[in-house]
Amino acid sequence: MFKLKNTGRDSNRNEVMAANAEASGRGALAGLSACMLLASLGTSSANVALPTLAQAFTASFQEVQWVVLAYLLAITTLIVSVGRLGDLTGRRRLLLAGIVLFTMALVVCGLAPGLWLLIAARGAQGLGASIMMTLAMAFVGETVPKARTGSAMGLLGTMSAMGTALGPSLSGILIGQFGWRAIFLVNVPLGILAWALAFRFLPVDRGESKAPRVSFDQLGTLLLALTLGAYSLGVTLGHGQFSSLNSALFFAAAVGAGLFVLAEAKAASPLIRLAMFRDPVLSTSLATSALVSTVMMATLVVGPFYLSRALGLDAAMVGLVLSIGPIASALVGVPAGRLTDRFGAQHMSIAGLIGIGIGSVVLSIMPITLGTAGYVAPIVILTTAYALFQTANNSVVMKDIRPEQRGVVSGLLNLSRNLGLLTGAAVMGTIFARASATADISKAGPDAIATGMRTTFAIAAVLIFIALGIAAASRILTRHLLSPKLIALILITMLGISAPTSSAATPGSTAPTPADPYPLNAAGWGPEAGSGLFFSRWAEDWTGMRLSGKAPPFKAMPLGGDASLSLSFETRLRFDTFDNGQLTQGNHYEQSLLRSILGADLHLNSHLRLYGEIGTGRVEGRSQTAAANFQNSASLQQLFIDARGSIGSTLLGAMIGRQEFADGPRQLISLSDGPNLHRTWNGVRLYAHGHRWRLGAFDLSATRLEGGVFDEEIDHSERIRGLNASLILSPGPGDSNIYHDLFWIHSESDAFRSAGHTGQDDRDTFGARLWGRRGALRFDWTLAHQTGESLDRDIDAWGLFTIQSIALSDKDWRPRLTAHIDIASGGGPTGTAKSFNPLYASSNYLGEGRFLSLSNLLLIAPGISVSPTSTTTLAIEYGFARRLAENDAVYAGGMRAYPGTQNVPGHEIGGLLRIAASWSVTRHLTLFIDYEHLVVGDVLKRSHLTSGSYGHLGATFRF
Repeated sequence: MFKLKNTGRDSNRNEVMAANAEASGRGALAGLSACMLLASLGTSSANVALPTLAQAFTASFQEVQWVVLAYLLAITTLIVSVGRLGDLTGRRRLLLAGIVLFTMALVVCGLAPGLWLLIAARGAQGLGASIMMTLAMAFVGETVPKARTGSAMGLLGTMSAMGTALGPSLSGILIGQFGWRAIFLVNVPLGILAWALAFRFLPVDRGESKAPRVSFDQLGTLLLALTLGAYSLGVTLGHGQFSSLNSALFFAAAVGAGLFVLAEAKAASPLIRLAMFRDPVLSTSLATSALVSTVMMATLVVGPFYLSRALGLDAAMVGLVLSIGPIASALVGVPAGRLTDRFGAQHMSIAGLIGIGIGSVVLSIMPITLGTAGYVAPIVILTTAYALFQTANNSVVMKDIRPEQRGVVSGLLNLSRNLGLLTGAAVMGTIFARASATADISKAGPDAIATGMRTTFAIAAVLIFIALGIAAASRILTRHLLSPKLIALILITMLGISAPTSSAATPGSTAPTPADPYPLNAAGWGPEAGSGLFFSRWAEDWTGMRLSGKAPPFKAMPLGGDASLSLSFETRLRFDTFDNGQLTQGNHYEQSLLRSILGADLHLNSHLRLYGEIGTGRVEGRSQTAAANFQNSASLQQLFIDARGSIGSTLLGAMIGRQEFADGPRQLISLSDGPNLHRTWNGVRLYAHGHRWRLGAFDLSATRLEGGVFDEEIDHSERIRGLNASLILSPGPGDSNIYHDLFWIHSESDAFRSAGHTGQDDRDTFGARLWGRRGALRFDWTLAHQTGESLDRDIDAWGLFTIQSIALSDKDWRPRLTAHIDIASGGGPTGTAKSFNPLYASSNYLGEGRFLSLSNLLLIAPGISVSPTSTTTLAIEYGFARRLAENDAVYAGGMRAYPGTQNVPGHEIGGLLRIAASWSVTRHLTLFIDYEHLVVGDVLKRSHLTSGSYGHLGATFRF
């Protein structure tokens, strides 16, 4: 009886204790939420008051901006130190002191008689805010069960977003009704409430332990504060410009960082234990947080200009639209926390990054014609994904951190966020200004602003791709812990040594294979580079190798669910030499070319993917005259969405954004590998592929490159659109199919050049192609007819291009006889324009020396190729070249007419010798050499031109 009675009492007592603990937890969380709300209000509310403060204190803008800078600098420079101080002295008492400091600083700000006292009080307020922000996150681990960490982090994120959203609007109302002092004094009651809740519900600090007392790292604190202060001032005062002052500040920050690392390595009780960064989870969270904050700052930098200058909204509407993002973030905060608790912090962090990437891509490709709705929709996607990422990212770190490190780790998380915001304000602002190509951004036109916005968010999307790559690599490293097996696998892959594979490997398990029912060599995805690699890297699909467990490092890296990320890299080094270049006596020169391409391919699932690519090119020897596709600091080469699905066995898809395009005969549209950067286009490509047929449609505008950093533009004056279709006429074993293609290409150019004239060219190219292989025979025949209007003349031109080869033996050196016959019409400068335009043909079809062009040409070129080994090839051919029309010029590459050739009689152009060799050292590394020599004939001799030679050798590495 007594046992039963005691058990009942114990049960009641446990229920009461549990209820009290839950109530205490709710009260503590309310106090922490009030702290986050106060800190974010302090950040966003003062900006609105700067014009009023300048008038009230008769001060310049440069002086009053320190009201904002003092607050931000105090938070940034001290946020890690206060976290560590809380770990050592007790977080509860330090948080209470921070709330008191913040509240008293509010009173001083509201009563300040002079500007400099106001600035000093704002610095003190920033110190209090740094304590509240850091310790509020640190206390989550002590006041909330681990299973609810995500929900608590989501609530804190919601309060922070609410403060950011309410600050500007609330300050505007208060200033209008009560004056600028009210924006500080109105928060005093909230500060008192926050202190009361914290005092009542936060757990009491633990008593002194018997362990030796740990000293506070004063030297490390000073060095870190000076370093962060120098960097913050460098990016804040410079607004992205690098003056002597900014350079000195950045140099001081670099020196300070080095001294800080040395001091921490020697300190007995360091402020930050450098060994912490060996934890891939922490390092990844800090890096991705900084990158994401940099991207999010772009919305605050670009948004006001886009809404006001490009969309023409008034100030009230701009403010309303800008508030939608923070409001959406605030509404999503708590649900994001619940999702994090349910599905796991790492999965939700990846999902948040993907959402931010999608929002950035949509903002980048969004046409201005969609108006305000077209801006709001992707902003909502971006900000809600940001709320999810922040909640999950903070949870994944703080959930399992040791109690004695919660303060400093919370400080590091907040520091990474603040540094990202500061860097984003400078860097993204600079990218926006330069992409707009306007000296005064406040006076830029709608088109310039729209271009700047597209470029800025394209770069933002690339940064998110990088963040996803870091996150995916971290998960791999966390699982394998940099095991010797993993390191060996990376080295084997980089060297191109094939790992042993099972004989029962599934399709796509040993090489990247795009999922496509139509044969890959006919799908229109561009030429293959061998071993499953493509010249257009987006055409590679590594997910099949992932499913078989054989994906190389950095390919098809799992992101959770069906999502995966593949990274690609390509670099090419080539040395060119010209002798009598352009057939001009004495035109000798040499040049070195370097191309580097970095790509990221994000597969969200089997239906949706994002692809981004950045390229750069360098020229030495002729760099002063090199075009932008040879000499380029940095260019956004590709950024598009590929959405696809299937109806039965038919693949349907759409590619939207900036992309490479190489479909159909390479004599018309293909990748030009001669320049450092490939030609890219902007627009939409649609495709439908079955097992024996395919259809395609496209509408694309050219990318006009400049030589700087991400300063390329969409050139709507140069455009192609059209339709194509392909059918397998005769299926054969393996890839021995015979295809029949039909195509229509409409091309437009406002700067078409012909015979010394420049003007509009609107051209329709209709054609048919029969090609394929059967047994020892390979062939590719194309017939095309062009109509339209060029330079105010009607067009009637045609071309016939045939390539054929036959294998003499499949043993020894595997010799193969080759021949191509090309005929392209020509005509004089008057009447109907009969000169065939090869559009955007591959530069290497008639040679990288570009001695001849497919216009007014008859070329018969027999040759032979051999393969001494399975990885080497050697090809030799000699072409006999004549022109068709005497009243038309002889054309070099790019339809550049040789001077004087239009005015001399004769048909013989000359002979073109070509020798080419290549060696695939590994599947990733290829060495190549090429030599071309044009022997001038009667037409060129009579025009006082001379024989010319061209040669190149180089290496390409693809990963």
